[in-house]
Amino acid sequence: MPIFFSNRYLHIIAIILFFLSINTCSNTSILSEKESTYLENNPDLTVGIYISYPPYEFLNNKGQVDGILLDYLKKLESNISHTFKKKYYREWQLLIDDAKQNKVDIILNIQNTEERRTYLTFTEPVFKGKHIILTKNDKKLSIKDLKNKKVAVGSKYSIEEYLSKKYPEIILTPRIDEKACIKALINNEVDAYIGLETISLHIIAKEGYTGLKKQSTLKYNNELSFASSKDKPILASIIKKGNNSINLEEKNEIINKWLYDINVPFHKKPDFWNIALKVLVLILILFLFFIYYLKQEVKRRTKALFKAKLIAEKNNQLKTLFLQNISHEIKTPLNIITGFSNLLKYNSLSKESKAEYLNNIIQESTNLTSILNDIIEISELKSQKIEPKNKIINIYKEVNSLYEIYKPKALHKNLSFEFQNLITSDKSYIITDKHRLIKAISKILDNAIKFTDKGHISFISTIQNNELLITINDTGIGINPEKINAIFSEFYQEERKLSKKYDGLGVGLSIANKNIKSLGGHITIDSTPNEGCKFSINLPLEISTSPIKDTLVTKPLNNNDSLKIIIAEDMKLNYLVLHKMLDKLIAQENHISWAQNGLEAIKLVEQSSYDIIFMDIKMPIVDGYEATKKIKKIDPNICIIAQTAYNHEEAINKASIAGFDGYLTKPIDSGILKVVLQQDLQINVLD
Repeated sequence: MPIFFSNRYLHIIAIILFFLSINTCSNTSILSEKESTYLENNPDLTVGIYISYPPYEFLNNKGQVDGILLDYLKKLESNISHTFKKKYYREWQLLIDDAKQNKVDIILNIQNTEERRTYLTFTEPVFKGKHIILTKNDKKLSIKDLKNKKVAVGSKYSIEEYLSKKYPEIILTPRIDEKACIKALINNEVDAYIGLETISLHIIAKEGYTGLKKQSTLKYNNELSFASSKDKPILASIIKKGNNSINLEEKNEIINKWLYDINVPFHKKPDFWNIALKVLVLILILFLFFIYYLKQEVKRRTKALFKAKLIAEKNNQLKTLFLQNISHEIKTPLNIITGFSNLLKYNSLSKESKAEYLNNIIQESTNLTSILNDIIEISELKSQKIEPKNKIINIYKEVNSLYEIYKPKALHKNLSFEFQNLITSDKSYIITDKHRLIKAISKILDNAIKFTDKGHISFISTIQNNELLITINDTGIGINPEKINAIFSEFYQEERKLSKKYDGLGVGLSIANKNIKSLGGHITIDSTPNEGCKFSINLPLEISTSPIKDTLVTKPLNNNDSLKIIIAEDMKLNYLVLHKMLDKLIAQENHISWAQNGLEAIKLVEQSSYDIIFMDIKMPIVDGYEATKKIKKIDPNICIIAQTAYNHEEAINKASIAGFDGYLTKPIDSGILKVVLQQDLQINVLD
């Protein structure tokens, strides 16, 4: 059999990795070393902000400074990795006076004029706006019709300078700001008002003014620029680079937010396609490596089995079918994910269609994760000797948790789910390998729900004569009695035609059987075709006399009125997913903070007290292990839960040694998270 991973594929991966490295390089600093040093040595650089200029700069209903230019400034500061000090002005003249005296270093919204160039250095225009004439009558007027008329303008605004030079015959009556100008027009103190269209219409709409008419538009445009002190050329260079780093899409997104009240579709946001492309590339690389791994495994096993020709031919046939099934099972969800992701680009989609497409993407992502986990699991079970890691666990609680996880899955298919936990309190603590036992029960429950289209599922647990008995009944398609002995074989699925309807690799029951056998137990099956199956797990065990708690999380919280939570996660999308999950699950008020690395998490704990930290293991600067050790020294009582893609025993033990109170494996299942919050942490959750 030829090796699948030829040089051609190596070249493809090399190109992909080169592309990713170029993408990564795009995140480097836009400033020179000299400019970065200048910012470090001048922490008191101040931005002057005129707060009477809505919607560019203004005080919102909460008394906070807000607006287009504030969002723009935040983006600029983010791009240059520096935050300036802020000084706020209600009067434009005071801001101009301070700029002349070097009391402020930067001005956000200022027109480039000849007089101002004597003390300021300007960037290219950030935003452009039109000046309009407003009156109280319907008679059409132009700028020439305002001769010897009283016209309100903003005091010391560039429009005042322009009109005084261009149209000296107009009687200008400056006011402190646009709002004062409009009020003067309403009160008949002036004949007309000339000002920026965006600001004027914003004020009129917000204040509910009526009876005002837009007459005409001036040829003189307002070009808002950033300006810095003329005696600070390095600062001017920094501001120029920061301004140039903000692309047109980002500018339009800010403008749309404030001027047009448009919710930009997520797929049109600047970072979406960059992130989506990286995700798809990573999925492709994983796919290629998995295929490579499996092909190599097949080749090695084929050589090992060559001595026994008949056995080799039989196993080779099984593996060929399995590989074909893997290709189909991986490509099918990938095709759905890619297809619906592309469809979401179309603006004409209804909300219902978008919701349907997103649900399909989520469902198939879950299916793909399950398939990959099964591939890894069956490979581990076949390639190494299984040595159970026995610990004391609360089997009564674990069985209840499984019921809570699988009940919604059954209800989703309109199946009734009957549950009886007959384990008594004196036998609830047993010694076994929790991971392998729960994995086996889960696989059988998965199988029962998957192959049952109507009727019910029953799940019964008890302990008799030091033996754990788990019985799972379903009213599904059943199994032909002649083939019951074969269903525990790897890669087998009763009647291959079923795969077309139900999908799957056919390894779930094999995984369950191997895990139970490794624990010294066995699984039996009773089935009638088209009537259902009865799976029985019989596991000899040792009852523990020491009720040691063994849960995902070992530190219940007091039922506080509100919770303060930190999510330490370097990947923004992972943070957003967990944030949304917690918002949906936690019933009480909560405040969630984001730390992008372990160092930020440590600083947050130093500044305030928190109840829970969900800590990623692998993060830049300071990883989750080191951060947890330091945080536990600051606040030993804080509950820290590891959230990691590593779910093997070594990683879990290392997390325990570092001081973690529990762990969650990625991708985080909302059902498991709910159990952790409700049962382990004793937090009120929403149904």
